[in-house]
Amino acid sequence: MHYIDLTHNIHEQIPLWPGSLPFSIKVRQQYSPRKFRVYDYHLAAGTGTHLDAPFHCKEKGKSVAEFSLNQLIGPGCVIDVSEKVQTNPDYVITAEDIECWEKLYGKIAPKSIVIAHTGWSQYWPQPQRYCNADAQGVLHFPGFGEAAARLLVTRDILGVGIDTLSLDPGNSQTYAAHHVFLGSQLFQLENLANTAVLPAIDATIFVLPLKIEQAPEAPARVFAMLVS
Repeated sequence: MHYIDLTHNIHEQIPLWPGSLPFSIKVRQQYSPRKFRVYDYHLAAGTGTHLDAPFHCKEKGKSVAEFSLNQLIGPGCVIDVSEKVQTNPDYVITAEDIECWEKLYGKIAPKSIVIAHTGWSQYWPQPQRYCNADAQGVLHFPGFGEAAARLLVTRDILGVGIDTLSLDPGNSQTYAAHHVFLGSQLFQLENLANTAVLPAIDATIFVLPLKIEQAPEAPARVFAMLVS
């Protein structure tokens, strides 16, 4: 077996959703007077690679801690739209993209975790480029369209992820994909890393969020396991 880490490191210069609390570290103790190093971390719930729970959008939706381990581990289906994104940063993943994938690899199996590889994580070290805001403050990066989200829900998946700041395209005003996925009691993963090296199939995805009660979002360690 070997493993692929799909999680970005968290530090004080990472990209953030505009207006979010910046990640910061407060040193409480540096080995003196007792021989321990102690830090306080300050961060928004949706910092770095993180999970969105239905409670993020839906008042009666499931919170982060309510997902069982069985609901956070599943076969990965990786849909590669990176070539389309190269010529269109506002690319919207369509139902046709899903159907084309299924023609190659078969129908998405129930309880899968679907990941969109857009290639956008290459800009992670450049926060301004990653957010890609124009002069009016509108963000420009790819995401799922509503029709694609609705199709995936019919496949009885566990959750969905993407290597951008949001499941919806950056210029979305309605956040339709959020409402479809989270309204169906699925989880979402945002800011994934290393999706370029994931195979289209034959990986198992593990999602390990901080188990915080009544949390709408939480940072997560996400990784893939492949059997050689």
